[in-house]
Amino acid sequence: MPRSDHIGPPYGNMVLDWRTWAQEGLVDGIVLGVISGGWHYPDSMDRPGYVQSQQDRVGMRDVEFDLGEWFGPWCAEHGVDLLLSRGGFPSDREREQLQYPGMCGYMLHFAPK
Repeated sequence: MPRSDHIGPPYGNMVLDWRTWAQEGLVDGIVLGVISGGWHYPDSMDRPGYVQSQQDRVGMRDVEFDLGEWFGPWCAEHGVDLLLSRGGFPSDREREQLQYPGMCGYMLHFAPK
């Protein structure tokens, strides 16, 4: 899911109730940072009206805040694994993110050329 409480482009401003999913045991892991439509729907990029857009950097917090204050503590408290989506192998600096509560690893994906 995106690093937000809203799904974002191209699907709209629908709220993602991930806290309830975690609290009720509906998920055992969350992958943060998935951009759901950037290359599928490039015409949705740079359009006004979105509460957040990870691909356009609209309404986004620092990743360290998301891991340390927003998603991490809640996931750790409810036993939900937290992974961060990466477009390549994490750097040494990025591997330091594993220190955050709930953070257990990375999901690697490689975009088509």
